[in-house]
Amino acid sequence: MPYIVTLSRKASSDLNELRMAGKGEKAEALLDALTTNPFSLRRIGLRGEVEGLSSIKITAVDRLVIEIEKYADENNEGIVNVIRMITHSEGTLPIFLL
Repeated sequence: MPYIVTLSRKASSDLNELRMAGKGEKAEALLDALTTNPFSLRRIGLRGEVEGLSSIKITAVDRLVIEIEKYADENNEGIVNVIRMITHSEGTLPIFLL
């Protein structure tokens, strides 16, 4: 059963920036992989004020920041909320929530 992937407004904007920077294909491939099984990807659990979120590497600087909500119905296993898709080299974890 697939997962539903939702993008926050910031993540949608970040995806457009990644496309313009030539990194959109890798980000879109990761989004496709999230629909089948988000637990199959190498994730790093975040701590502190962003505990409960996970980070998946896109590039050396850019990360997908996601939250996985598990539930079962006849069509889907859960929801993957993509919160951010870009970090900046000077950024810190709380920037994901801005």
